[in-house]
Amino acid sequence: MVRSLSLVLLLSFAFSLTATTRYVTDRAAGPVRWLEWGKPAFERAKKEKRPLFVSIGFAASWDCHRMHREAFLHGENAEALNAYFVPVLLDRIEYPDAAEAYEALQSGQGWPVNLILTPDLEPFAGARFMTTAELNRMLVINANRWAHERAAVIAEAKANIAKAKPAGEPTSIRNLPPDALRALAAGPRRDQLGGGFHRCDTCFEKILSDQALYARAYLDAWQVTRDPDFAHVARTTLDAALRDLVPPLAQPSPPSGGEGRVRGEQRLIQSAQDAHSLVPGQGPEFAEGAFYVWTRDEITRLLGHEDAAKVFKLYALKDGERLVLEDPRFLHETYDELAAPLQKLLEVRQKRPAPFREVGVTGWNGLMISALARGAAVLDERKYLDAATSAATLIATRLWDAKKKTLYRTETKTAALGEDYAMLVQGLLDLFDSGHDVKWLELAITLQQRQDELFHETNAIAAMNLLRLGALTGNETWRSRSGIDTVPSIIVVIGDARAPETRDALRAIYDRWEPMRSVVFVPRKGAVRDRMVKTLPFVGALAADPERTVTYICANGVCSRR
Repeated sequence: MVRSLSLVLLLSFAFSLTATTRYVTDRAAGPVRWLEWGKPAFERAKKEKRPLFVSIGFAASWDCHRMHREAFLHGENAEALNAYFVPVLLDRIEYPDAAEAYEALQSGQGWPVNLILTPDLEPFAGARFMTTAELNRMLVINANRWAHERAAVIAEAKANIAKAKPAGEPTSIRNLPPDALRALAAGPRRDQLGGGFHRCDTCFEKILSDQALYARAYLDAWQVTRDPDFAHVARTTLDAALRDLVPPLAQPSPPSGGEGRVRGEQRLIQSAQDAHSLVPGQGPEFAEGAFYVWTRDEITRLLGHEDAAKVFKLYALKDGERLVLEDPRFLHETYDELAAPLQKLLEVRQKRPAPFREVGVTGWNGLMISALARGAAVLDERKYLDAATSAATLIATRLWDAKKKTLYRTETKTAALGEDYAMLVQGLLDLFDSGHDVKWLELAITLQQRQDELFHETNAIAAMNLLRLGALTGNETWRSRSGIDTVPSIIVVIGDARAPETRDALRAIYDRWEPMRSVVFVPRKGAVRDRMVKTLPFVGALAADPERTVTYICANGVCSRR
């Protein structure tokens, strides 16, 4: 998606003060009088003619936690921030558009990203992680510049906006070659015991959107290469997301005299798992990676000398570090010969104090619905389809207000962004492909129509959605708006859903890697067929066989029986 910074700044004024995420609430009791990114902070800066000090980050980041604890809690720094600036927290999970636009102006990697802005939200100073002394120096220098060189500072800030380059789409992880995917799966970025991927090689936080994208990449790699290592990585990535990012249902005690338990309220799949957690047995002390790291003595005590020796042969392990495979070629041994001892280590690890998790976001849930739905089809795993259906049902019933035609980004009713619509529509289309329930296609169509009304920009996901929906519904406006010349195919299977022949036909379709394809299953007769024909009229013209399952290939409005 191409974004101009000026557009993001304009839209930022529409955001309300919500203070819903831990990045904001965890810092509320500190000496710095933080405001959340939004209109109240902007208005205060203009009224008091002060610059804004904006710290961009998210709760799962260890460096954000560490800078807060070490630099922002420091008395002199807190006094300077309160006296000379309007201190603002911008949660990049809550406001990704604004965060990404500003982050592009600051070189380097990692979070937090700290910027000083004029009251017109134009940046004139910035840095990423800073020590106490570095932050102090930045505050002193720029408070003085604002007091004594204001005209020059404002001119510099306007020049920064003028030369800012729009941010383009990042390179998809699915474009990596197989050798790179295998090395990635064996390296420090992947959680070798529990599955899933950390944010980077040197950090420990896990982000839901990363899990969804990696899972899809390894599903693609499995379909293309049939290499069981890639199927294993995809499966364990999805399993890790369901284990660690799906909040458990609360089980409150029954009323007096009652039997059983009342089932708790389901919540969105959560957005992130912290890099830091409590150190086992050391009181209220947090440390980065405490949940994931091991010592050789720990492993030997748990597994015995024989199995521990096998683990040490396979993994590069220094005390207090995570497991990293010595060679990518050893990956298959982790789910073969070493499966049992590694499972034992995982069970012990999962009893450690778990990292905290962040609130769920509609768009990232859409990405995971897509990954789970595709995993269900490609790996023939029903639990993934059930999980995708559960997440979609939750969003449809609690975060989509059909009367107001409003999609919410979080359960606190923050308005959804364009990317939320796009990611959710993609997830619903993939769920329709895998589960064949036409209500998900109907909701995808409704959400696409609403996205068209609210947002004019189109990113890569939205473009693909338009192409797929245009092909399915015959809507030429959608197809042309996608800007993609490729003509997607639609495979229609008509038969009895319970018949082995039908399952075999669908299984053969899902085994093949065909990214530009939609799959539609239509029963021979009944209410489900009638509803499908109402939504997709072209399938009504396709003849069913009373005895056999039949398959049609459709493209450009023409269908032929295979």
